[in-house]
Amino acid sequence: MNVKELINQLKSLKVNQADFVAHDETGIFEKDIIALELAIKIIEENKDNMRVCSDCGKLMITGYCIENGLEYYCSDECLHKHYTNEEYMNLYDDGNGDSYHTEWENYSYE
Repeated sequence: MNVKELINQLKSLKVNQADFVAHDETGIFEKDIIALELAIKIIEENKDNMRVCSDCGKLMITGYCIENGLEYYCSDECLHKHYTNEEYMNLYDDGNGDSYHTEWENYSYE
């Protein structure tokens, strides 16, 4: 099963309280377990290509790569908590530096 199929399966899980069946006394629901297992599969299949924001921890499809992957930031807000615009522009160096904004195409989890 490829990542796109796993994502579609994950999205197809509808939240319907009538369908929930509690798992033991833990309060964890069967659909929660299925969703977590699918998410784990997606992560395992893409772990070498995933970028995670160094500030907020979100998975990234687009964002800033700083110093060839030393740090990643998903948004201007996260980037500017660590770098001023001037500091980032110096790292970017008119496209000649090792820091840039990009969209990665290695995987998809939208």
